[in-house]
Amino acid sequence: MVKQFKNLMLNKYLNFRLNYFKSNEDLCDYPAKIGTIKKVLLILPAECKDKTEYRDFINGLNQVFQKAKISTFQIKDLRLHEQNWLGVPNERYLDELRSQNFDLIIDLNIRPDKICAYICALSEAPVRINLVSGKYDHVYNLYFRSEQEKSIDERYQLILSNLAKLKLA
Repeated sequence: MVKQFKNLMLNKYLNFRLNYFKSNEDLCDYPAKIGTIKKVLLILPAECKDKTEYRDFINGLNQVFQKAKISTFQIKDLRLHEQNWLGVPNERYLDELRSQNFDLIIDLNIRPDKICAYICALSEAPVRINLVSGKYDHVYNLYFRSEQEKSIDERYQLILSNLAKLKLA
């Protein structure tokens, strides 16, 4: 009963907070932003058991952004003292995330994840990309869409090739 109440509150809280964020309709020079990226945060899927399966994608990012620092985040690695009672990152953790000044966040979840969208929305990163479309697409501001039947690796390659093209533009 308590867990059901907590999940209900979590969903209502995240829906409220994520719907509060408006889609950014300002014009943006993405090639200029992509060309100056120094810090990247990769949000790995919660169901990821072994981070080595993302090694090729990370190596590809290192080739595109040779001088950038690439960090990874996985929601299951969030410690208890970094969460509020609902299980979302607390303000102190979000302040620390914002202080990292990430230039690019890429959410690699294969299903839209509310908590990861929440983290992206509050990160203040100028460029935010998600792998799949979903209810909270307005939180992200750069999209590289492919057919749903494409494999995950093909989607990763699409992101990498488009980032490389934008960087060269």
